[in-house]
Amino acid sequence: MKNLYKVAVVTGLIMVSSTVYAAFQSGMSSAQIQAEVKAELAKGTSLANIASAALAAGVNAGNLTAAMLLAGANSAGTVSAVIGAGGNVTAVVNAALGAGVSADVVRSAALGAGANADVVASAINGFNSSPLASRGTGTPGLSGTSGGGGVTSTR
Repeated sequence: MKNLYKVAVVTGLIMVSSTVYAAFQSGMSSAQIQAEVKAELAKGTSLANIASAALAAGVNAGNLTAAMLLAGANSAGTVSAVIGAGGNVTAVVNAALGAGVSADVVRSAALGAGANADVVASAINGFNSSPLASRGTGTPGLSGTSGGGGVTSTR
């Protein structure tokens, strides 16, 4: 009877875990990623679990970061979760900065997640010298029928 109980518990955990993983797929549009993130947040799924599931499914770390931020997730928590789940540090930093997250918040969260300080500094410096940085704060656009997404000026 104890073994049957253990099997039932393990099966239940696998089913719950696989529900999050099944939601994300490689090749999803930014709008689809954002919708999935919103759904997972509404279920109470942690940022770390969302990031792990999405990255395991092949979702791009930068797109995931932007979608999580657009879905209303905490800025520092998002950066930390995506990097902690193995997301590309430069892609995460660029997406967060492009969404208007301050460099100090990005730096602190990235380093807290274990990112290499030189990689973080290089990504921040690279972003600050890019044309995107001169536009002021922007919001990552969603790809859709109008084009491939990117940063939309708020001016």
